[in-house]
Amino acid sequence: MAKRPLAKQTPAVSGTRPFLGPVLLKSNASEADVALANSICDEILDRLNLASTVNRKLLSSTTSTEGGLSLATLMIECTTTPAWAPNSKLVDCSHHIIVVAVKGAMAAICASEAAIRDWVSTHLKCACALPHKVIEDAFVGTAATAMWLRGAHVPTASKPTAKSLIGPALEDALDPLGDQSYFYSAVRSTVTMSQTDRLLRKKPQTESPVGAAPSSSRIWLNRPSSWLSFCSDLEAILDRALSPPAPAQPPFKALAQRLEGLDGVEEAYDAAMVPFALLSDSDEEERDLAQIWAYDCRFEVMPTIGASLDLDIWVEGIFIGRAKLTISYIEKIKIEIKWPSPPAEGESRRVEFEKAVSKNWLKIYYKGGVTLVGTDAYKMAWRDQPFEWDFQDLTGYEVGEEKPARYNEKTLAECIGTAKEDGTLDNSLFGYVVRKAFTTGWLASDDGSMELADFIHIDPKAQMVSLIHAKASKSNEDHRHVSVAQYEVVVGQAIKNLRHLDRTLLSDALETGKGKKIAGAVWHEGKPQPDRSGMIKAARDLGENYQKRVIIFQPQLTKREWDDCWGPKKTAKGDRLIRMKQLDTLMHAARLSARSTGGDLIGWADASI
Repeated sequence: MAKRPLAKQTPAVSGTRPFLGPVLLKSNASEADVALANSICDEILDRLNLASTVNRKLLSSTTSTEGGLSLATLMIECTTTPAWAPNSKLVDCSHHIIVVAVKGAMAAICASEAAIRDWVSTHLKCACALPHKVIEDAFVGTAATAMWLRGAHVPTASKPTAKSLIGPALEDALDPLGDQSYFYSAVRSTVTMSQTDRLLRKKPQTESPVGAAPSSSRIWLNRPSSWLSFCSDLEAILDRALSPPAPAQPPFKALAQRLEGLDGVEEAYDAAMVPFALLSDSDEEERDLAQIWAYDCRFEVMPTIGASLDLDIWVEGIFIGRAKLTISYIEKIKIEIKWPSPPAEGESRRVEFEKAVSKNWLKIYYKGGVTLVGTDAYKMAWRDQPFEWDFQDLTGYEVGEEKPARYNEKTLAECIGTAKEDGTLDNSLFGYVVRKAFTTGWLASDDGSMELADFIHIDPKAQMVSLIHAKASKSNEDHRHVSVAQYEVVVGQAIKNLRHLDRTLLSDALETGKGKKIAGAVWHEGKPQPDRSGMIKAARDLGENYQKRVIIFQPQLTKREWDDCWGPKKTAKGDRLIRMKQLDTLMHAARLSARSTGGDLIGWADASI
């Protein structure tokens, strides 16, 4: 498309009622007013047809002034071939308007075509989008009536990765636990705007509903009643963007708060791989890779400068090297990885690690409650409500051993709860479940890829189904502290499998997996059984009102540490207390998900210390 001819000062079409949804920008140079409006229009026209299947033709180009605004208006004809008839002579024709309003070095661009708005916010060279904080301070108010949320948490089958809300005052309707892992991408709220009255020549204060999407520097109002009303609204928008009010507090404190940079983010203390691919039912190869990095890797974190850190990495018990992670934040998180003096073995694992990081599987936890997730950093809104843990006496059991070691070509099913190679009884967490925790009713293990749970327990007398998810403690020291990363994967796995609390789905899944090696791990009233037949029948015979529960068995938390954080004589401060609150929030959120299925969620911790 050729450049438009030199614009003349002519009035805009009086009958025009453009949709008021401008993208807000500021000049990248010293241009202002008419010069900036012309530069923006010329750049838009130069680039509109690049890599586009739509043929756009300029019909008219005018400039005008209204109040304190310099305006440029483009009217464009768009033609394209229908998608359902690409080789025909049929042509779809539509008409669109682009309005560029400039006041000083600030511009608002309105376009009736969505593709143009999207292009402007990311590709314009002569001006750049206003920062997230400016839009938020100026155009996010109170009494929110619509809100679009995106999750900062790991996607799970039982918790949406995005959701929208509608109500009269949504800031009061947000769940401080269930919604604390979401951030808002757009919101419609009430904002006090000063609008120029062309007759009285004053700026009355009005309460206006305003939509705002800070990350894309876009806002929207209702369609104006006239061209003069449209111009008045645009000038009010630019005035407010030029001098946004100082916010009294961050909006929507129940939600995760996006950080504008990494200033003050330091002292990483934990890291975890939480792969999205754990939820995949189609890509088996990637799921297997995710299984290894989620369950069979171990990190030792050494903070370096600011948000950067060193990670010593073990996979399946083998040290693969120290990764130096240099973390920067220029609009989004960037992680650079180097391997100083890597060991001879583990090259393929190091490649896998870099691939996993590029897939945004890595989560890093910092002092002060900041979590790095993928390409963003969030500070969660914690609610100080302790989770009620069920402390188990694990005396004689190894909290750092999840399952028994296999020997003499025995299967895992043959080793759980039986004698070890040295003749002593299995004292792993699996051994505790079989030998002490569930000695009545039906019990089966389903450990492995795509598992239902580590164990399933059915109590026909109490009419209760329990799904038990066990994970070994990172440490067996008496004075060990909470490690949130040790709970992330096991809690995510538990939430993913909430659907199997349904008796029909549970019995069908047990039936489907009865050919697996682990299917031989079945007990009734504490005695081994040859197969799952009785267990499957017990699941199908459950009544309509049976009870459901999920048990998270992770002994990283001790009674001593809980007492130090929440007991009547609590002594924990700083990071220790923050980590406990993070864990409480994680468990409360998981419990809310479990309760949405009609069940409950219980946490087992270590009472023996």
